[in-house]
Amino acid sequence: MILTSSAFGCVCTSPSVCEAYSLAERVFIGRLVSKETRDENGREVIIAKFKSGKVFKGDSAERVKVVAFSGGGCEPTLLVAKST
Repeated sequence: MILTSSAFGCVCTSPSVCEAYSLAERVFIGRLVSKETRDENGREVIIAKFKSGKVFKGDSAERVKVVAFSGGGCEPTLLVAKST
């Protein structure tokens, strides 16, 4: 028998496009311009900044900042766009 005071799990399931759209505050097409990972209160946080283009839902803004929690293997894979 194994006893633990706490346990964390991750189930990496993806909602359908329609479910994701309805749950999202903002939906846009954009280009990732910067990404950083930092520790905030013991949790790894990803801060991604996008230059937005076409906006489908939410406020239209030229720059958008997205914050996501990292860890557990469910974080998004983000690659910063190269300048052309």
